[in-house]
Parts: sequence; C-alpha cells; structure tokens
Amino acid sequence: ELLSELNFQLYSKKWVFVTIQNLAVEKTDSDYHLEIELFGQTFHPEIHNMKEEIKAITYHQVKIERIGNLYKTLIVFDV
Repeated sequence: ELLSELNFQLYSKKWVFVTIQNLAVEKTDSDYHLEIELFGQTFHPEIHNMKEEIKAITYHQVKIERIGNLYKTLIVFDV
C-alpha cells in the first residue's frame, strides 16, 4: 500500500518523496508491517527524471531480504 500511495501522490498531487526518516519494519507470520516518515517536495519535470509512468504497483515477485540492519528489496512495476 505504501508504494501505491506514493504513486498516487506523484501523479495526482505532483509530490515526490526525497527523504525517509523513522523507518520501522516488523515481520509478522506471513507479512511485514512498515511505519515510515517521508519528507518530499513538489514534482518538477526539469529536476526529477521520469522516463516512464508507473501504471500500477504489483507485488508479484516482490522480495524483501534483511541483511544485518539493512533491508534489500526487489519490486516489479507495471509501466
């Protein structure tokens, strides 16, 4: 849901996030719970390089891997 919300903010509100603070990830039995604080700015095509519009966010083939204190993700977008 976070990625869908960010996509919505980009295309409907012309807002992009720039900084992530206060990130907390909790793994449950079959899912993850994410709490995050984002800071952003108005989207400007001359500053933010967008090559393709993201049509939809899907979680097909999504991978989340914890490596020490970091998380590595693989996300596939429909463009």
